[in-house]
Amino acid sequence: MGIEYSGILLVGGDWEDISEVVEDYLEKVGDEDMGPYGVLEELGLEYASPYFDCPLEHCYIGFEFPPTRLTEGWCNKFEEAAAKWKELTGADAKIMGVQDIY
Repeated sequence: MGIEYSGILLVGGDWEDISEVVEDYLEKVGDEDMGPYGVLEELGLEYASPYFDCPLEHCYIGFEFPPTRLTEGWCNKFEEAAAKWKELTGADAKIMGVQDIY
């Protein structure tokens, strides 16, 4: 067993921005087995761990953007994701290129 890492580009924020949304979602569906990771998956969100065995409360959370060419319209995708984040959480989104250590 070793520590692995990768990089990820996210448009979103941190746990503080999304925690209330996750708690409300869990109450609404009433599925305790789902847990916060399941809610993030249901919402189409990814998370990145800044250090090994990091609790979700310290992770970066958002919509993932895979490596892409900077073609016409690419900026619109970031703006759309930022608008979705704002609608979902009420918080302004950040573009974050972060490490993911697992």
